Amino acid sequence: MQYDQLHTLSDEERAELLTKTLVSQQSYNGTEGERAKAQWLYDFLQSVPYFRQHPDQLWLQDIREDPFFRQNVWVYVPATSPTKKTVLFHAHIDTVGTEDYGAIQQIAHQPDKLLPYFQEKIPEGEIRTEALSGDWLFGRGSLDMQSGIAVHLVNLLHYIELEERPCNLLWLFNPDEEAEHAGIKAAGEELLRLQEGFGLDYSLAVNDDFITSLYEGDTSKIIYTGTAGKVFPSFFIAGREAHVGDAFTAIDPTMISSWLNVKLNMHPDHQEEVDGEYVIPPTVLFQRDTKEQYNVQTPLSAGISLNVFLYEQQIGRVVEHLKRVAIEVVADVEQTLRSRYRADCDKKGFPARDLSWKLKVQTYEEFERELTSRGVPVQQIIEDVLQSKTPEEDSRKVSFRIVQTLQHHDPNTEPRVVLYFAPPYLPNHEIHDESTLEAIGRALDTFGSEEIFKVKRFFPFLSDSSFLAFHGNEEDVERLTKNFPAMDTLFPLPIKAMSALAIPSINVGVYGKDGHKWTERVYKPYSFGVVPKLIRHIVSRVVK
Repeated sequence: MQYDQLHTLSDEERAELLTKTLVSQQSYNGTEGERAKAQWLYDFLQSVPYFRQHPDQLWLQDIREDPFFRQNVWVYVPATSPTKKTVLFHAHIDTVGTEDYGAIQQIAHQPDKLLPYFQEKIPEGEIRTEALSGDWLFGRGSLDMQSGIAVHLVNLLHYIELEERPCNLLWLFNPDEEAEHAGIKAAGEELLRLQEGFGLDYSLAVNDDFITSLYEGDTSKIIYTGTAGKVFPSFFIAGREAHVGDAFTAIDPTMISSWLNVKLNMHPDHQEEVDGEYVIPPTVLFQRDTKEQYNVQTPLSAGISLNVFLYEQQIGRVVEHLKRVAIEVVADVEQTLRSRYRADCDKKGFPARDLSWKLKVQTYEEFERELTSRGVPVQQIIEDVLQSKTPEEDSRKVSFRIVQTLQHHDPNTEPRVVLYFAPPYLPNHEIHDESTLEAIGRALDTFGSEEIFKVKRFFPFLSDSSFLAFHGNEEDVERLTKNFPAMDTLFPLPIKAMSALAIPSINVGVYGKDGHKWTERVYKPYSFGVVPKLIRHIVSRVVK
């Protein structure tokens, strides 16, 4: 696509055409497609007359040490009149894969073919009704978040064509939001370079990642003035193996991981309580044992990992809470196995042996300290695991391998549960400046729309905005790093850059349904007709 194809179109028409074009290009996380989409954005913007005249205001940033050689796309357009005030617009270019599309996977990136499919081939219901309305655009990434990129591009073209720029404007299109956040983390260094080189004062960052109905019948559109954080707590469980014919002498780690799953997974009793906010409970994302082939030996070890959101709570509280839950689970499993063993002996008429199913529950910090006291060369073992890591290996698997390998070097080979953190970690933050919050409120009050807008503090679905500021304390960081194996290698966090930038961040999202599902779709009237104008209106108020 070239700029000439958009020149005579309205904002809404531009947003729809750009979304379809972006959806048509695969950019799955961790693939060459991310790099190709960045190049496409760069080439498209080069076709815009403004950037032919100002080529230095458009550039690609290589992400250092990235195994996929991905790049950030940057655009800088100065204000009409000199000012330090600067607004950053950012969006991620990667998507998840299309395996969920099943038999129609071949058209997952073709909105114009998906629409008739949803109009004709699926049963009567909400999705079919919405498809028949013509107001929805389907396709992988249509909602998360190629339409968001399109909206930012529409506003970019608006500002340069009208030459009405209330402040300096900066756009960032980055990869890897769906996994390791490599793009936005690398952006911190570039933001500091621009801040120093041009004397910029970052007044606001605007993300337009998707929003959706929070419950059936919800039609409100939410503006978020912050973002929830995330940790990825994991449990490594080292059991005790046995022949299946003598199973009661074993400690089955899969039993413990399963009980942790039942105890924690999607359980509202274990979610943070924050008044007025949409708080998501812990969710299990991985659970597995370490057996690689069939035999009649019980599993030796297992692991389970959870997505845990951070709103106001500190990491130390998460550690203490999850350790307490693990202690309760281990005690419950021990009591259950003792009861079952006695019942089994009674059935067979055998005398009960003196068996134990005790496990030690430790944080990774405690585990590492214990091994060190026993003469285990912990740091050398960690380095050896990191040296064996391949570029394609998932960093969460590497974290697990570190703990597993350390357990193998325990001279006492004690059964244990180790609580540790794996990548990623996203800090939580929100806008505290009252004048900025008041300006956002005034913008919503004066924006001409029939939409019902609500303001919430924390965007709940994870966001690259987490890396544009850091409001944590040293104790929190220390608690994290001491329980996060090889964090500096597996998930280096640019805390100094984040703290120095401290950019107030909002999310004014495109609207749709079923993100990360095969029925993913974006609602065109609001996303393409309202959101671009709303973003411009908020910006004008904040920098006034």
